[in-house]
Amino acid sequence: MTDTPVDLGPAATVRVATSVLAPLVAQGAIVRRPRATAWAERHQTDRTARAVLAGLRARHDGAPLALRLGPRRMVVVTQPDHVRRLLEGSPEPFTPATTEKVGALRHFQPDGVLISPTPDRAVRRPFNEAALRTELPVHDDGAAFTDAVRHGAGVLVRELHGSGGFDAQTFARVWWEVVLEIVFGAPARGDHELVDLLNTLRGHANWSVFHPRDDDLRQELARRLEYRTGAAEPGTLAAAARAAGAATAPGQVPHWLFAFDAAGAATLRALAVVAARPEVRARLLAESADPGPGTALLPYARACVLESLRLWPTTLVVLRDSTEPTVWGSAPCPPARGSRS
Repeated sequence: MTDTPVDLGPAATVRVATSVLAPLVAQGAIVRRPRATAWAERHQTDRTARAVLAGLRARHDGAPLALRLGPRRMVVVTQPDHVRRLLEGSPEPFTPATTEKVGALRHFQPDGVLISPTPDRAVRRPFNEAALRTELPVHDDGAAFTDAVRHGAGVLVRELHGSGGFDAQTFARVWWEVVLEIVFGAPARGDHELVDLLNTLRGHANWSVFHPRDDDLRQELARRLEYRTGAAEPGTLAAAARAAGAATAPGQVPHWLFAFDAAGAATLRALAVVAARPEVRARLLAESADPGPGTALLPYARACVLESLRLWPTTLVVLRDSTEPTVWGSAPCPPARGSRS
């Protein structure tokens, strides 16, 4: 294995661009495009992308793969140690606030921690950790969150009994009702206009800098989030955010809602796997029948969701921009154009 990036030739660059990157862009990095996602599934684009990258990794002894796309020089890493270096080196010298990501997320969460410059991130990241209680296995308000999930599950059960099943659209509607209750409280459960507004702006964000920002829609989203955060009931994430920093809270909530979308996809896929495997379903039911006191961790259920994430990752690509010169093997790499400090 070598750490020195290899510059791909024109033919290999075209293969990576068309077989790896183009399907990811087509499906939508911020909100999935249903038709493009269905097309990608039918054509098994993930398998093709894996085969292309595996072939290049073997040919170049595991070296990072450098290619140029217009003015941008992109380096694709294919080894776990290289991925670890990027993640452990965030936010400096490998910032999550890449040019493409900033262009995308500014459409609906311009103050989100993920695209924040390093000085702002030093404030916003601790705020998020305090509100989400990331140091705990279960949030302080876990019991209230569980009640919201039970209510949503009851709606799905009634749908199942009434029609004999439920589809992804029904699940998504109920999922967002659960999310809104967890984040803001029961009065927000029916605020589908907020979800529609968020999804519209996320659709714009799929195009990153190539779609003009709709400041009117963004301000309407900000207004709604500020109202919902200010009126949030005790025992909700927004109430925890208010306690952690009332002025900072509305700017961070959009990212939580954005992240809940991926959690819903992982949950629905886990349910699909469970429905097809009676032995897994029986074990889940046995675990939930005797959860013990308090908010149960349910390790087997957690493992099922994690397995769905392994099989169908909800994050299509992990991007980082270098903020300063770095050295990979024997090759110095300049900082990314447009990266911020």
